[in-house]
Amino acid sequence: MKPFRYVRPGSLEEATAVLAGNAGDACVIAGGQSLLLGMKDRRERPSVLVSLQDVPETRGICYADDGTLTLGAATTYWTLHTHDLPKGAHAILPEIAGDIADVPVRRMGTVGGALCQAEPAFDFPLAAVLGDAELELASSRGTRRLAAADFLHGPRKTDLAPDEVLARIHFPASAPTVRSGFVKHRLRRFDSAIASAGCLIDVDAAGRVVAANVACGAVCPVPTRLTAVEEALVGRGVEEDLAAMARSRASDGLPDELANPMIMAGYKRDVLPVLVYRVVAAATNGRD
Repeated sequence: MKPFRYVRPGSLEEATAVLAGNAGDACVIAGGQSLLLGMKDRRERPSVLVSLQDVPETRGICYADDGTLTLGAATTYWTLHTHDLPKGAHAILPEIAGDIADVPVRRMGTVGGALCQAEPAFDFPLAAVLGDAELELASSRGTRRLAAADFLHGPRKTDLAPDEVLARIHFPASAPTVRSGFVKHRLRRFDSAIASAGCLIDVDAAGRVVAANVACGAVCPVPTRLTAVEEALVGRGVEEDLAAMARSRASDGLPDELANPMIMAGYKRDVLPVLVYRVVAAATNGRD
């Protein structure tokens, strides 16, 4: 491993100043679950590690008056999993966090780290795209916000500039009537996903779907919204077989095996309709 200098700034301003002063040769570390492995394998070779351990602006879970949920990027999966969030779309976040790897990883791994690593098999990028999250990026030049779907460009490729810190993740307010489902296909309990799917469905008092978000992870290079499924669900009544309808449309719009650069692309495409069936069934059955 290349020798490096470890810095523990006490604020976001100090952290961004260190990044700006090291001309792209510094790297932010939060939980270090992926970064340290990359350094060990010499895929990552920073000269300076900038820790978020003492940066309060990147930690914690809170709600704004308008119902927006904000997660500090250095919030661990364990903190999110054990946090009591109200019913609605946000309730899927502790569920997803609690299904990641094993307890040691959940105690160290962070939601922002998963987004910055941008591994297709990671679960939190799927949660962010599914929930229409917006990411807040800070640097000595100021802050900017962009949608999670625009931040993720492909495996280990993001819109994060070398002098920026992913500071916070904002999820829009959610109605308490939103129901959710999440399922992950993997070989062992602690493995990453071979393929995964998530679903958020809002149903009105008459039992009709008024909004639907459905997305898959690990199937394409980035988490992908299944818009054909979403369009098929909206306006339907929950008494219909929505899960079967969703299954039939799950692969619509996805690249075929030859056009998809993911390993086992054909297998993932074959598995996806079953996962979509299960998440839509879980959501429409009102697992709340």
